[in-house]
Amino acid sequence: MGASQPLVESDHHVHLYGCLTAQDLWQLGKDPCKRDEGLLAWYAQKYLEAWGVRPRVEEYWSHPEGASLLQGDYEMRQPGNFEQFQACFNLIIALVPKNPSDISVLQKVLARVRSYGLVFFEPRITFPLRWSKHQAYQCLDAYAHYLGSSKKSSKPEVKWMLSLPRDLKYAALHLSWLEQWCVERGTSEKIAGVDIAFDERGCPPSVFKTFLQERLLPARQRYGWQLTYHVGEEFSDKSMWSAIRWVYQSWELGWTRLGHCTALGVNPQLRYGQSYTEPWQERVTHLRWLLQHHVELHREGFVLELAEVRHQLKRLLQSPGQPVVSTYLDKDVLRLRLFQRAVARMLRRREVVIESCPSSNYRIGGVILPQDHPLAFFTRFQLHTVWGTDDPGVFATDWHHEARHIAEIKRAVASIYLPAGYGETNVF
Repeated sequence: MGASQPLVESDHHVHLYGCLTAQDLWQLGKDPCKRDEGLLAWYAQKYLEAWGVRPRVEEYWSHPEGASLLQGDYEMRQPGNFEQFQACFNLIIALVPKNPSDISVLQKVLARVRSYGLVFFEPRITFPLRWSKHQAYQCLDAYAHYLGSSKKSSKPEVKWMLSLPRDLKYAALHLSWLEQWCVERGTSEKIAGVDIAFDERGCPPSVFKTFLQERLLPARQRYGWQLTYHVGEEFSDKSMWSAIRWVYQSWELGWTRLGHCTALGVNPQLRYGQSYTEPWQERVTHLRWLLQHHVELHREGFVLELAEVRHQLKRLLQSPGQPVVSTYLDKDVLRLRLFQRAVARMLRRREVVIESCPSSNYRIGGVILPQDHPLAFFTRFQLHTVWGTDDPGVFATDWHHEARHIAEIKRAVASIYLPAGYGETNVF
């Protein structure tokens, strides 16, 4: 596969520091004077909590096989959950350069992007919570200078996004710094937009409703920014039903680019037999949402027994605070597929773009076969989808591997079906 003929021409969902390979991180930590032992101890503890095994971090740079030990701990090659992914990513946090003006990672990543032949690259950066406004400005100035000095005709075209944390206090602070910088420097040319990222558990889209309407939508009008929202990627804290609803609610609130949306497209059969616990408030919210949207859901093939939904809601309201514990059975799997189909049809008529990340969704989504991958569902359903590598260093992938995944998934699309007797013989 030559660099002049890439199978994937653009990367629309990629976190800059997540592009660092295991070898990159080993090199960064090679100099003991540059290592922060406190952060490495924190990484080791979080890794132990997530994986149940303590990484041999003290041997990464002292053992003859230290580089391989680091690689084995850092790369997430098997399905897991978001907490386990974050535990791997924490090694990046512990080792990356602490100087806000350091652009070495950007240079290294863009060199790889150019060698592959991408024509568009949209990396996401974030401000560490410990940074001051001055440090954020140093970072923005360094990135703007480096990207601005590139020839306009050179490939790839690079526009970056700022990923905001789920903490509203810091999200507001970091957005204000970005907007003030744009005003003071008189430019926003290389900025593609703003992204809400990080762990979504316990943070429904409604949390950002006011922030989106009062801060982000005006910023989009002012600068033409894209607004993206990670949603439906991991749902161990709630039911798959609610995770699918979160995807649609994100669009309802005003987000037009949605990251991952795994719950909307992944094969529900993968959850068969699994138990889940859903907070009381989440289930109440879901039942009320179903009642509010039952006409459109019905029109799209998902028929509700309204009396039963009202009965469930009444029973829940009589015992407030009691979480719902249940298991995905055969009937749930089939009904979930119908629910996915209805919500997908509702979204297809709207201006919404889904950012699908093949390897990332394989790992965190617990997907093994290509026909079960969310991208297979999105493709068959003709949802507007763009692709990204997400954190290729952690997932041990690159654009060549992602191109092969995409081709494999698209070949498997025809195998997605719904048994006869549930509305249609084919899920689509």
